[in-house]
This record gives sequence, structure tokens and C-alpha cells, in this order.
Amino acid sequence: MKKKLIFLSVFIVLLLFGGLGIFYFTQSHKSPITWAGEAKYKTTLLETPKDGTTPEDHTSYDNLAYLFWQLENTDTFSSTTVGSAVSVGQKQSIYNYRVVTPEVQMIDTISIGPATTGKQKYFIDGQKVLLRDFVSKKGDEITWKTDQPECITVEGYIGRYGWTPAQATAYIICQETILEISELMTVEKGLYQISVSLNPGEEYAPFWYQREVATNANAKDKPKFASIRLEFTFDQNWVLREVHTQEKYNITPGVFPIAVDCTTDITETFSYDSVELDAESVSFFEQYQDLMPSDGELVEKEPTALEYVMKALAKQEDQAFSFTLSCKEQTLRGSLALNLADLNNISLKLKTGNLMIQYQDQTAYIDFNSIKLKTTIPDLMDLLQPLFNLISDKNLDLSSLNTTSIMNDFNSAEIIKEEDQISIHATLHLGDWTVPLSFLIEETEESYVMQSIACNLAWDDFSFSVQLDNDPSLTFPTLEGDYDDLSHLGFLIDDLVEIIKNGQTEIGFSGSYAGVEVNGNLFVDFSGLPAVKIDLNLVYLEQNIDEQICLTFLQDVLYVDYRNIKVQLAMSDLISFLNEMGMEMPNLTLDVNQIINTLFAIDYDRLFREFDLKEDQIEIGLG
Repeated sequence: MKKKLIFLSVFIVLLLFGGLGIFYFTQSHKSPITWAGEAKYKTTLLETPKDGTTPEDHTSYDNLAYLFWQLENTDTFSSTTVGSAVSVGQKQSIYNYRVVTPEVQMIDTISIGPATTGKQKYFIDGQKVLLRDFVSKKGDEITWKTDQPECITVEGYIGRYGWTPAQATAYIICQETILEISELMTVEKGLYQISVSLNPGEEYAPFWYQREVATNANAKDKPKFASIRLEFTFDQNWVLREVHTQEKYNITPGVFPIAVDCTTDITETFSYDSVELDAESVSFFEQYQDLMPSDGELVEKEPTALEYVMKALAKQEDQAFSFTLSCKEQTLRGSLALNLADLNNISLKLKTGNLMIQYQDQTAYIDFNSIKLKTTIPDLMDLLQPLFNLISDKNLDLSSLNTTSIMNDFNSAEIIKEEDQISIHATLHLGDWTVPLSFLIEETEESYVMQSIACNLAWDDFSFSVQLDNDPSLTFPTLEGDYDDLSHLGFLIDDLVEIIKNGQTEIGFSGSYAGVEVNGNLFVDFSGLPAVKIDLNLVYLEQNIDEQICLTFLQDVLYVDYRNIKVQLAMSDLISFLNEMGMEMPNLTLDVNQIINTLFAIDYDRLFREFDLKEDQIEIGLG
């Protein structure tokens, strides 16, 4: 009997300690621990390569830095974390769900076991967080601890939990915090894996994460980590797919001053499609979005230059601008309308003369007189890909712009505030190009209004400028009629590619003018020494005369074959002869100013009369 009582006592003690050990997953009170203000180290982030390389071309350490950067620069994603925590033989099941969108972020944490509790965390405008706890859950029915959520600042939240949902990882992962890192492993379906063991010291990998562990446990002291191991799974574009975490630590929960060992094994799976916030939860938190934080005054941050620009442009309605494009002494005027309310589905309208370009629902429409074309951006990229492949063995990628550099350029922009006017002057560095931009924004009580945007480029003797001025009175025509699919031009691109590859082409032509019919063939060979051959047939309709002429140009020599009369002339001699006859040959040297003036002087409305695009041919009527 005595042995049974001893066994029962031990069992009760183990059960009690086990329950207390896992209780840290079910508590959410402010930790009494005093934390160091700043970390010695920070996670390494490197912008993902845009040079066509894959993870196999980089070190494991760089690959981790790439995928961390990729996630933190993804504005919309969700993740689901499932797993367990075990303490003194007791198991607690873990289920976490986080959603990140450009507007708000939210985290749901649920712990199921001897005690089932959870928390919702709702982030607003990057400045404050609304929190609420539930005390019981039966199926979909949840009993919340309070009717009104707690409101704290983001700074206060980091003080409790150490990190925010938009961050790639709660741990600090850099060269100084990594103990071991595996070689890159290739797994099925084109995925890669890298495993790391991290330094568990409190000043190293868990510096920030230990706050979350301590807060959840209402701990009296900092947790002491014994081991941390993570396995990352990602694709060839460094898009994070899964993180498997195994960790061991010792903690003293606040409910009972006895240290217990805890082991967690959890897997976080990421999704980037169909990311949605729970509508019921969002509706609840929106009722309290005006709550003031309980942990101090809400300090409104001064917007950055980029935030000012986006606040002024990202409106629900179209914003209309008149624009002036100047190139040397020539000027082109028109109107432009933007709608950036949804950055995943922006719309644009541009009108100048009889040219109308409209982009909506991921499709671009071009309307010029009788010419009506449409295409999607992916289709356009596919259309141009064969041509691009001639000069590069890498895919054409519009995302190759250095976004980090652009962000840094905007962050260093000059901001000048005068009463209700905000002037922003930024210089963007796009490869070898330096692009100066100026924005004038009006600040009203309700919002910001973009008044003007200016860009001025100049190098050597060439200058180019664009000026946009706000003009709400502008109107734009609606889309009408049938639009030919620009993808039908694929045959033309393919022909052009073959011409460039083979270094030669033959073109047939025909036409008529003043009672003379002209037809023939033009053969051009530029595979070696440039050569041009024209077989020309002239029919004088009234006289019923049919003439054939063959002209060949090779190595600065013109060969003429007319009625079996064969003549060859050096081009220099021909030019001298024509000059002596009082005929001046045109200047064939390329002059940028002359080209620009010519392009602006062409009356395109009269030039293009008809246009018919079919799957294997184009018919253009010129006037």
C-alpha cells in the first residue's frame, strides 16, 4: 500500500509539473523581466539575385540571406504552424496562423492540451496592436476573456514578444549566431533545403524570440535555450515554403517557481496565393481601431518620402494629369489617369492626339485610328522572349530592377514642407541611369493630393523631360470595338529572329503611283560584307511598257543591270557625278536631333490609314 501511495504521489507531482511546464503556452501576461534594449547582431538580408542564377550557384549562407530578404519584401503572405511542445511528459498541441497584407497583419495562436487557450494579435498601420485572449474553445465556439481588446504600441509589443509578423524569422540568423550550416540539398519538385544549428546563448540567436517565450509563460526569468535547429525549404526563386523548428530550453513559469525543460517541434508552411484575413475577426477589431495604446502615447511617425508619394497616389478614384513630354526643341502633350488603389491591379489611361492606351484588369489596350490592339504583360514578355534570347541566355524579367537601391534612394530623398505643400526631390539609380524625380504634394485635412510630378534627364547634348500636372477636369474615352490580339505578332518576331540569326532576308513589295505599278523583291545579306539586291519591275499602264531593273550594292559599289546593259559605279563616283549635275545627296550620317525632329514631325494620323492583324500576316495601309 505504501508503494502505491508513493507511486501515486510521484504521478500527481509529475502531472502537476507537466501541466505547469506547458502552461507557458497558454498565458499572455506582460513579462516582469528587464530586457536589453538592442541586440548585438541582426539577421543578414541580401536581395535575391536577378542575374539568372539559382540557389545551386550560391553558398548556403547567402541562400538563407536571400530567402529572408525575399520574404520580408513580400507584402502579402500567410503561414500555418503546427506541432507540439512537451514538458515533463505532457504534450501541448500548437496551431498558429499569421497573415500579412499591406494594410494589416494578424496572428492567431492556439494551444490545445491539458489547458486550451489562445490569442489574436491585430496590427494596425504599423503603430499599434490590438490583443485579445480566449479562455475556452469548443469547436468553432470561442469564449473570449474580455469584450474589448487590449491596445498597445508596436514598441510595447516588441518589448513583450520581440518580433512582428512581417519579419522572416523570430531568431537572429547571421554568421555570428550560426554554429553549423548544411550544404544545399535538392529535394523533389525543384525545392531546396538548408539546415542550421544556432547559438542558443541569450545574446545570440534567441535574443528577441526569448521575449515571446517568457511572455507566454509569464516567466519570472529569461528562458535558457539549450539547442535550436531549423530546416528551411525553398524554391529556385528563394521563395520560402516551409520551416521546421526543433528547440530545447529551460524556463520557470510564473505560476510556479520551479524550472522545467521544454521541447518543441513545429513546422511552419507558407502560402502566397488567396491570402485572406478572417472577416469576422477583422470586423471585430475594426470597431476598436481608434483605441489609444495603454502603454503610452501613440507617437505618429513622420511619413517617409515613399509613403508620402504612395498616400498621394493610392486613391480609390482615378487621378488625372495633363502631361508634357519635351525632347530637345520638340514637345508632345497629352493626358494621363492613374488608379493605384489596388497595387495588384492598377489601371492607367494615356491619351495624346488620336493615340489612346489603357491598362486595366491586367490587359493593355492600344487604340490609334483604326488600329486596335490588346495584350497582357506576360503575353508581351513571351512575345519578346525569342528576340531577347538573341542577346542573352537569361529570361526577360521586369523584376530585375534593384528594389533595395530604389527604396534607399527614396529614403534619402529631400523633403521640404511649407504650410500645406510638400516637395520631394529624389534621385533614383537604375543601373547606369540616374533619374531625378520631383513631386509636389498638397496636404489637406482628409488626405494628400499629388499636384505634379517632374523628371528631367540630360547627358551630353541630349535632354528629355516629363511634366505631369494634376487636372481633375480631364476626361477619357471608353473602350469600344474589337481589339486584335498582339500575340498574333509572334510570327513577325519569329521572322525577325530568323533574319538576325541567318544574317539575310528577302522582302517582296508592290505599289502604284501616277499610273506606274511597282513591284519586286528586296534581298539583304548582312552575314558578311553588307549586300543589297533589288529586282525591280516597273509597269507604265498607259504605255503598256514593262521594264525590269536589277540593282546590287556591294562594298561601296553599285551594280546596275538594265536591258542586258551592265554597269558598275563606285558610290563615291556616283555621288560626285550627281553633285556635278546639281543634285545634292542627302546626309546619311545619324543625327539624334534630326531623328527626333523627324519623328515629331510625322503626321501619323495621315500616314496610317488601315491596319489588319491576322494570325500569320499584317496589312498596313499608308497614306
